[in-house]
Amino acid sequence: MSKAKRFVFRASDAPIFENPAKTMQDMVMVTEDSCGSLENTAGLFWLAPHEMGGEGESHSGIDELFYVISGSGLFYLEGDPLRIEAGDVCFVPKNYHHRVENDGDSVLKLFWLTHERWANLPEIRNMFVDWPVVSSKDVWL
Repeated sequence: MSKAKRFVFRASDAPIFENPAKTMQDMVMVTEDSCGSLENTAGLFWLAPHEMGGEGESHSGIDELFYVISGSGLFYLEGDPLRIEAGDVCFVPKNYHHRVENDGDSVLKLFWLTHERWANLPEIRNMFVDWPVVSSKDVWL
């Protein structure tokens, strides 16, 4: 019998990856494996206070959305800083370089979504190769 499709996900349902510097955590929740999604990938991202979220990234041919769950900071789109805070939605057009900075005193928490299946996102999957999985008790919820 095939595995039942999932429609609701909890933070405890997926592995939590943490970068080696222990300043960022990421969780990929919606994939073809987790629920059969063939057109979207989504997850959660946490950035420690007073930290830059790496060098940033761009995705060839893929738009991306971010929803700011809590915290505040700067969202850099093609190098231009845009102020973000809880409740904001950030749209990143395909091929635009983007990165985030947490200039606040609390963890910046984001939900992210791409309109592409996980199997077709090797640049994101490969990023997690050097990020160890941490226990759910260590996530910055």
